[in-house]
Amino acid sequence: MEPIKCDLAFGSVNVVSNNSYTICCVARDSVFTKKQNTRLPHIDKINIEPLREVRRSLINGEFHPACSNCQE
Repeated sequence: MEPIKCDLAFGSVNVVSNNSYTICCVARDSVFTKKQNTRLPHIDKINIEPLREVRRSLINGEFHPACSNCQE
């Protein structure tokens, strides 16, 4: 499959006012909250597993459940 290109998923993170985060501002927030506490880690550790999981899906040409808004 062809990789899905998403500059936001590979170059940024969306920080929410309650100190949580998502891969971007249109990501399905609940996907991350179910998986773990989404407390924002130190900026040096921002490349954590849930974000890498989304990126791996996109590289494999698959939309991650968090990306269903863009898929639609």
